[in-house]
Amino acid sequence: MNRDFVMRLLHERMDQADLSEGRVFDMGTLAEVLINELAENWEQIPERTRAIMMGAAFDLVVQNLKLQEADIEAALVIEGLKKK
Repeated sequence: MNRDFVMRLLHERMDQADLSEGRVFDMGTLAEVLINELAENWEQIPERTRAIMMGAAFDLVVQNLKLQEADIEAALVIEGLKKK
């Protein structure tokens, strides 16, 4: 996967105000940016590039779900420790 291409695209699509404020974007937001770009410009995007973008969006969604799952597991462990 062409990580540099995807990162350049994400950077271009983020609001400058958000970037200058140092806002942190979660993986779900980054996936949404890629999906929106695909939806808005499907016909203009070469097929190989679309495949790269779809793969990157999928990877971001999966990683986001894994992080959410880890957060839930950590919260359950902490809650269990509090009850002891």
